[in-house]
Amino acid sequence: MTCLRGFAKSFTCLFAARMGIGEASLSPAAYSMLSDQYSPGKLRWATSVFAHGHHFG
Repeated sequence: MTCLRGFAKSFTCLFAARMGIGEASLSPAAYSMLSDQYSPGKLRWATSVFAHGHHFG
């Protein structure tokens, strides 16, 4: 979606690209699913791996 914002030729296209699915909607859902999946003792490890994933990807 960030790339699409760079190619927007009008405000409408820019607005549509900004409303798309991106990191702003991914993180809250991912952290919620991680907290459902892992016990409190392992949650710190799971969120750390998720948060650092983009550095290693």
